[in-house]
Amino acid sequence: MIFTEKKFLNLPQSSKHSKCKKLVRKLYLSLLNQSNFDHECLSLYRDFESWMDLSPAHLNLEALSDRYHYHHNQANFDTGIDDLLPCNPLLDSCSTKAFLDIDIYLDNLRSLHNIGSIIRTIEAFRLGTLCSFSDFDFLNHPKLKKTSMHTENTIQTKKVEGFNKLRSPIIGLEITPKSTNLFDFTFPKSFSLIVGNEEYGLSETTLNNCDHLLHIPLYGQKNSLNVSNAFAIAAAIISNQLQT
Repeated sequence: MIFTEKKFLNLPQSSKHSKCKKLVRKLYLSLLNQSNFDHECLSLYRDFESWMDLSPAHLNLEALSDRYHYHHNQANFDTGIDDLLPCNPLLDSCSTKAFLDIDIYLDNLRSLHNIGSIIRTIEAFRLGTLCSFSDFDFLNHPKLKKTSMHTENTIQTKKVEGFNKLRSPIIGLEITPKSTNLFDFTFPKSFSLIVGNEEYGLSETTLNNCDHLLHIPLYGQKNSLNVSNAFAIAAAIISNQLQT
């Protein structure tokens, strides 16, 4: 990539920031992976910074992340999961905490973003085993891997043949006239937790197989939360009760 100042400044504003964004990402990855530092990339980016009257970004992950997202926004890209930078592995730990004796079943969830987020929550709280009535092919999808922060390879999974193969009792997260307030429920040591579809919640078949139904008390105009957010609330309460 060879640019003179005149050639660079004649580019549309979005193109300038797009090119800067690519360079910053390369610098970020170079620091993150502790690979041979790309001095040529840095030199070119320093030129771009000067021509755009930007102060020189510090060469650390936090500063480069901030600069990356600045260019991303200035280039008028839609903010999305694909534009997240890789996580710093130094912030992670090697957990030896055992997973709880919980089966987790996702009732016809469609969004890989939601599933990935739930998987990340399962791993974070060491919540239990992700169950499916079919194969786990969806775990290999790049979008899910991105959202789960690659925790899909660290959680436990189990293929089961039906509701009768899930741990008992079966607890569904759903708002119904007969459901119990989540905050008032005492969870047993072993059980199954089911969350439902983004649009219609738990299916009729699933509802009929649940031993308990729990709801999160809400006080706003909307009577529901995003399924991954609702799952995270339930996960925190379960962990608080059972993780010792």
